[in-house]
Amino acid sequence: MSIVPIVREIFLRIAHRRDADMLPRITTLLLVAAALLLTPFAGSAEDKDGWISLFNGKNFDGWKIGDAKQGKW
Repeated sequence: MSIVPIVREIFLRIAHRRDADMLPRITTLLLVAAALLLTPFAGSAEDKDGWISLFNGKNFDGWKIGDAKQGKW
């Protein structure tokens, strides 16, 4: 009996497991790369016609309280 088939079987099992472990990593890497590459194309809300920015990033100017009697948002 040769040791080569045993070593070959062990190597194939390790290689198969390594490939299975790499799939989630590759998928995550591709999703992150796609998100980073597509971000510049998203644009801002002010660039599109008909859109009104609700928050200027500084204060709440232009915001109105829904029920002024209760004074709550």
